[in-house]
Formats: sequence, C-alpha cells, structure tokens
Amino acid sequence: MAITLVSVVEPALETSNNTTHSITTPAGVALGDFMFLYVSYAGGTTTNSLTTNPVGFTKLGDSTAGGITSTVYFKQNCATTDSSQTTVITTSSTNRVSKVIEVYRGVAASGSAFLGYAQQAFASRVTYTSPVVATTGPNGVWVEFATWSVTGQVANAGKVVVTDRATAAPNPDPAAGLTKTAAHWTGSATTTGNNEMGAAHNLTPIPSGTSVGNTTWTPETTTTAGNASIWTIVLAPITVSPTARPTSLIASTGWSLVGAAASITAAEADDLLTTYAETSDAPAGLILEVKFPEIAQQAVVKGLSKLSSTGGSTSFLIQIRQGASTVICSHTVVVALADGVVDDVLTSTTTEALAITDWTDLRMRWTATAV
Repeated sequence: MAITLVSVVEPALETSNNTTHSITTPAGVALGDFMFLYVSYAGGTTTNSLTTNPVGFTKLGDSTAGGITSTVYFKQNCATTDSSQTTVITTSSTNRVSKVIEVYRGVAASGSAFLGYAQQAFASRVTYTSPVVATTGPNGVWVEFATWSVTGQVANAGKVVVTDRATAAPNPDPAAGLTKTAAHWTGSATTTGNNEMGAAHNLTPIPSGTSVGNTTWTPETTTTAGNASIWTIVLAPITVSPTARPTSLIASTGWSLVGAAASITAAEADDLLTTYAETSDAPAGLILEVKFPEIAQQAVVKGLSKLSSTGGSTSFLIQIRQGASTVICSHTVVVALADGVVDDVLTSTTTEALAITDWTDLRMRWTATAV
C-alpha cells in the first residue's frame, strides 16, 4: 500500500501574539491513519517553552535556533474518533505560533513509523538546507517541515502576505524534488516580526539506504536574515504480505476457544487439528468472525478453513468481508460427522476482488447451523 497524503489542516491566520493556540484535526480520519502536528513558535530561546503539549500526540523532538523553536508531534495508528478534535497548545508567553496538521495513509501502524529523521536549526540566515537522512528500510517516503522567523520588520513589508497563502503557496518554498503541501503564517502589519512555516513531501518510494534531504529552502522575496528550523523525515510504510493469519477476534456468538490455544489468533497460527474454535451443540446461526492484517492487492482472494462436525451435519456459511458489513464473497459448506476434518477454500472471482477498496480491513466470518 502506497503512502498518500489524505488531508491537511491550516488554521486561520493569526495576526496578533497569543499564549493559547488551537487547531482542529480534519474530519474523516480513518483507522490506522498517521497524523503529523508541526508547531513552530518565535520569541523563546529555550528548547521547549510550550507549557501545554497537545493531548494524544507523541513528541518526535524540538529544534531551536536563536529566537525560534519548532516541534514535531505525531499520532500513529489513529482511530476514527481522532476526527474533528480540537487541540490546544499554550506557550509560556505571547508568541507568534505557526502550525499545521497533515494526515497520511499507508504509514506503518505498529513498530516505528519512521525510517529515519533529523533536524537542523540556523541562526541569522536567508536560505537554509535540510539535513541529510539515510533511510533504514525500503519504500519510505520523504517529508520536510521548515520554519523561518524574523524580528524587526513588519510582516507585510516584504515577508509573507495574506494573498500568498490564499493561493496555497507555502512559505518558505522548498527546492525542486519536493511537492509543497501546506503553509501557515503568523504576524501582524502593526507589530514587527513574523513566523512562517512550510511543509513538503516526495511520495515516490525510496530504496533502503538512500539519502534524502539537502534541499534549500528560501523565504519569500527578502534580504533580511532570520532564524530557521528544518526537518527531514522518512515515513515507514505498512508491511504488506500476500498471505495472512487472523490477528484479532471481531465477533463470537456461541463459539468457544478450546485446546491449547489462548485466543483465536493462537488457534489459527499452528495448523494443528487439536486447537480450534467450536460451537455449542446443535448450533443455530452461531457467528465467529476474525480480522486479518493488510494483505497485498491481488486478482482474487482466498479464505482457507478446516471444518468438522461432531454430531450429525453442520452447515457453515463462510464469508470474506470488507469491514463490518460489506460481503466480498461467500459460499455454504455442509459437513457431516463422517467427513472428518474438511479443508475448505473460499475463492473470490476477479470482479469480487476488484470490489475491495480497503485491503487493511479484511475479515472472515463463519455462521454455523445444525442441519
């Protein structure tokens, strides 16, 4: 699964210095999404003078030079409840704060979300270059954040003007090789100084060991030196397998886990016929459903089952599903006591597999009924 940018939030321009700053996450955050919150603020020289860190985010780090600090936060493996949530950030004094949220899809939901990152800060510079990062794994994507701040000059007199942001031109601008994705500006036409940030990426998968970065960022038409902070980050992709075993139990009505297995995951992991899930006697529409990790997109999908009936005959309705309600394919198998253990394969058609739009949420469901 390729890593893609699915949404960006840039709050309204702040034209005055404040101690409280808020930003709202986008609607439609999906399970497993990855979220960046990039914050930069002027007016402080300590490593971090944020007095309230954003709730639910993990800090990647800070980068400080002169009177500017930038901080990268992230949320890995987001939940749908992360949609449309307001995050409040407070600073110890009235500062100019720029911020942006970016939501990526296809980033590793477990383990490290990064194949490398680095930050660099510069005092009193007009242009500045991003640090170089050598990726530590395959198929990552390259993201950069940059911040520039200056005091002693009115913000609308040659730095960043509102019309620039209205045309979606991030400030500062990155060099060739990166696509601009976001920008935010804070400052005032009546007070000196401003704070501007930009975000950019290159979503082409990167081979392991490849070095990225070393791009030059330049603030808009200005000859006034400012303080800068810049990040180079490589996001790790989801590791996709062509085959998979269940990772969790979604639903169970009247089924129990027996044998040596402590969970359905363990029961399905060893291929032994002595560890499995079973229904109570004379089942009547009893449901067992399990979830799988993401598998690679393919022309057809197959679900493998081992089935038996210990008394009379049992009808098994077997389904491969996407999410809670979308049935991709199904069939019914009747197993009699005399059949012993039956190896069953449910195979979709190509058309049915093409209907799968989310390969991260595939499930199998068995519905057992005595016949």
